[in-house]
Amino acid sequence: MTGAVTGSCTLVVCAAPLAHRWPDIAAALSAVGYTVSVVLTDNASGWDIPKPSPHQPDPRRADTWVIAPLTFNSTAKMALGIADTYAHGLLCEAVGTRAQVVAVPMINEDLFGHPALAEHVRRLRERGLTFVDPQSGTDVFEPVLSGTGLDLAEDFDVDVLVRAVTAPSWAMRWSSEPSTD
Repeated sequence: MTGAVTGSCTLVVCAAPLAHRWPDIAAALSAVGYTVSVVLTDNASGWDIPKPSPHQPDPRRADTWVIAPLTFNSTAKMALGIADTYAHGLLCEAVGTRAQVVAVPMINEDLFGHPALAEHVRRLRERGLTFVDPQSGTDVFEPVLSGTGLDLAEDFDVDVLVRAVTAPSWAMRWSSEPSTD
C-alpha cells in the first residue's frame, strides 16, 4: 500500500457481483486516509448487500470517486451525461467537476460486445477516468464471463484498487480547456 492520503472519497456501488465487496473496498480506502461516503445505485439497493449508513459525509464534493463495480448501464449513463437517479447524477457531476474517478468495470461478454461500449469507454478515458480490470488489475479490461462474477468478486484484490487510487501514476491529467465534443 502507498502512504497515507487525506481527502474525501465517494464509493459508488452498481449492481454487479463486486457490489458484495463494497464494505471491504470502503474499509481499505479508509485505512489509507480517505473519509469515505458510499452511494448505491437504485439497482444495487435492491441487492442483498449491506446498506451504507445514513450518517456519513456528504458524497457530493468528494476529491476522489471510486465506482466498484461499474456496470454497462452506468458506463453509458456517465458517458452520455444521463443523470436520472441520485447515484448517476453524482457520477455525472464527478465527471463535470474533474475529480479523480477510478472505476472497476464488471460487464459480461454479451454486453461487452455492444458497439456503444467502446465509444463510451473512449469518451470516459478522454475525460480522465481510470479503469481497473477486476481480473488482471490493469487498466485494460476484459469481459466478465457470465456465471463467474461471484467467484471473481471473491478473488478481487482490493489493494490493487487502492493502489490505483493513491498512486501518482494513476492520477488524472486534464487539459486546460474542457472538451467541446
